[in-house]
Amino acid sequence: DEGPAVAALLDEAVEALGLAAANLFNFIGPDLLAADGRIFAPAAHRERFLQVLRANLFGLSAQEAPVEFMPDAPLTGALGAAAHVIRHTLLA
Repeated sequence: DEGPAVAALLDEAVEALGLAAANLFNFIGPDLLAADGRIFAPAAHRERFLQVLRANLFGLSAQEAPVEFMPDAPLTGALGAAAHVIRHTLLA
């Protein structure tokens, strides 16, 4: 269980991520956003993220801004970091 200070910090982070996702859809318009990370494990965090995202879409419906929450995997961050290094050092 988390304390109230941690819960408040996580709520702020989820709201910031929702706003950032809305900006991605508003300015870039991806076909799909894959949301990944342990912060999305609780259903309440996923729901709040989607609520903030949808409240900040301009000229788009919720159907035009699909989000897929990826299952939590222990090495996801490491795999993403490795892909970044390979892309920017070996493939550059």
